[in-house]
Amino acid sequence: QSTFRNYIYDKQLIVSFLLEKYGMSDIGYSRLDYGFVEELDFYLKSKRRLSPATIQMTVIFLRKLISIGQQKKYIRRDPFVDFKAEKPRGTRRYLTTEELKRILQTPILNKQFERARQLFLFCAFTGLARVDMQRLKPKHIIYNADGTTEIRIKRQKTDVEAIIPLLPIAGQILSLYIKDKKADDLIFPNLTIRKASLACVNIGQICRIEKGLTFHMARHTFSTTICLSNGISMETLSKILGHSNIGTTQIYGKITDHK
Repeated sequence: QSTFRNYIYDKQLIVSFLLEKYGMSDIGYSRLDYGFVEELDFYLKSKRRLSPATIQMTVIFLRKLISIGQQKKYIRRDPFVDFKAEKPRGTRRYLTTEELKRILQTPILNKQFERARQLFLFCAFTGLARVDMQRLKPKHIIYNADGTTEIRIKRQKTDVEAIIPLLPIAGQILSLYIKDKKADDLIFPNLTIRKASLACVNIGQICRIEKGLTFHMARHTFSTTICLSNGISMETLSKILGHSNIGTTQIYGKITDHK
């Protein structure tokens, strides 16, 4: 659904460019060339003042449309052959060890925010995204013969299995919610993105996190502060996170001074 919403937005940007440049809301494949792509890129940068990430998203959408046109023989030459888009910087915000300790130790009296804090910390010590944490069931918890416990769940985003060793703090939080749950029951209570965002704003204020706390920072914190900073290899982290390509994992490569 989120991808579909992005496509709708991308289409609106391209139509606005067509209206301003050509006075039309649609254009034939035969008129698409390198100049068209370059002018669209310039329009998005200068007139709309969009970020490189948003521009890249729109360009990728247009590439998809042109690829379909090539497959159907509507267009022969790829307008993108000589085009190089500006790549957005792949930075990921995460909590430092000191900030993570503040979230662990600061008392929170509000029950709703306290529950959100527990779910945030569970993700910070497992690397699960919020949507995958919400899908977690007892059948995904694997108890090994050597006494270790791990989570095995296919990520919704990539359909790749994440294999996650269950760290003690995550295990303690899990024990609060998994009692009396059957194999196919959902372990954690529903936490919508709206509730998660509201809770994170308040938790960030209570715990004096100045960088603007978001729920997805839990996954980034696990990757950087918990794993890479403590010697976990990029290849191992890629398997834990359930990435389909190690290139995605390498975004976390530029990390802490301590590392």
